[in-house]
Amino acid sequence: MFALASRHYGLSSETFVTAHARRIAPGRTALVTWSPGPVAGFAGPVLCDLGGRPQAFDAQGKAAPPPRLPLGRLAWFRDRAVARYLQDIGAGCMMAEFGGLGVEMLNGARRADVPLFVHFHGYDATSHLRFPKIVRAYQRLFGAAQGVFTPSAFIADKLIGVGCPPGLIHVTPCGVEPADFPLSERRPGQCLAVGRFVEKKAPHLTLRAFFAAARNRPEARLDLVGDGPLLAGCQAEAAASGLGAQVRFHGAQPHQVVRALMREASVFLQHSVTGADGDTEGLPVAILEAMCSGVTVISTRHSGIPEAVEEGRSGLLVDEGDSVAMAEMLGRVLADPAWGADLGQAARQRIEARFSIARISALQRTIMGLPDPAAAG
Repeated sequence: MFALASRHYGLSSETFVTAHARRIAPGRTALVTWSPGPVAGFAGPVLCDLGGRPQAFDAQGKAAPPPRLPLGRLAWFRDRAVARYLQDIGAGCMMAEFGGLGVEMLNGARRADVPLFVHFHGYDATSHLRFPKIVRAYQRLFGAAQGVFTPSAFIADKLIGVGCPPGLIHVTPCGVEPADFPLSERRPGQCLAVGRFVEKKAPHLTLRAFFAAARNRPEARLDLVGDGPLLAGCQAEAAASGLGAQVRFHGAQPHQVVRALMREASVFLQHSVTGADGDTEGLPVAILEAMCSGVTVISTRHSGIPEAVEEGRSGLLVDEGDSVAMAEMLGRVLADPAWGADLGQAARQRIEARFSIARISALQRTIMGLPDPAAAG
């Protein structure tokens, strides 16, 4: 049995967690989470509510009697609950999503004698490295974990810089299922941006690039999916631009809505930047999904993005903060849709060859010593 630890399950901003649960060890995955149970959308054993009173559910959703919680010893009790759960389900290994959760799962995995793998993603390997206490905790983790996964070589280098042995790290981007993202219809002028409205996504720069490129192109449209602290400011900027009718703010949406929008888009925009606190992306899944859809990606030379987007071949990149250059690139693609389609077709081929969920999941299974579900079934 494969144990997957995630603080939350089912978040629209963490679709990679759901993908890991469904694709690494289908039918043989158990969940460890802070979410209250039973956990909607997960079919398998669950140990939940680790931030309060841990509760275990079996694969049929039947709850075990809740344990007594000793006052003042939550961390100790959580470690014991995790260890017993791992032993009860016969876990062969455990993977924790994000570095901080890996630190919290370490003692429980040790007690159960279960190999622990940790999947870092972005802020946990960038902005969090400013804090000596977290770095020291990571260094203890590196000394005990069986392996570390990162979405990009950029993130791997960050961890190596604070003491992670290079041989412990495996670069395994979050994969995409090509069947879920067929080639887009590429509606003329249809642009899309997907991501939280936070500093490192710089949605205001994406908007400004679109406004500059679309000013004399009434057919151009921009759909933005996501929520966050910068949303209200972006809405106000759109209203003041005079082009507000060409922009639609969808808010946070389930993954099926994103897939539907991808099937219409011709251009995907994401102006990722490094936050003031050092926070960066790993390798945004939405960019990989757009590439898989044959949508022309215009993004930034940021973190692991250039590891997926081959500049000028399978997408277009500009410097962080340069919304003028992004507007210029967008204008060229809108004026020459055939060129954009060629870039999108190359992007699709790159995803199929390097970033499919089947390929990435198989690699992770091999690293963690898990059986191939096709062979096992």
